[in-house]
Amino acid sequence: MSKKSDKKPWNYMAGSEGSGQYVVITRTSRGKVGVRELHNGSVRIRVEPFGARFVTKLADHLSRDKGWKQPGDQGQNRFSTVVWLREDALKTALAAIGHNILVTKTNDTLPDWVRELVPA
Repeated sequence: MSKKSDKKPWNYMAGSEGSGQYVVITRTSRGKVGVRELHNGSVRIRVEPFGARFVTKLADHLSRDKGWKQPGDQGQNRFSTVVWLREDALKTALAAIGHNILVTKTNDTLPDWVRELVPA
């Protein structure tokens, strides 16, 4: 992206298919959290770190043994998981990026199905 006008907005998350179907909930200096509803009713939660220095910090929360794919899996720079029990995994993802601890920018145009998942 060579032109400033080509820059994606902060709340855009392409996903592995480049579909842009993720809804970004929030971001901090560590990364951003997005969700995508899948065809079977489950949800994929995706955490994109803003640089290699944050991967270890995020991995403390989003470990493989807790069911999270890791950066480098399938050539993707992200953590992700597919869940049915959405709120617990989402709380973990938000805690990993420091939501409401670090300076946080939250998407104020969340669809209702996402807003219902975000812990109060």
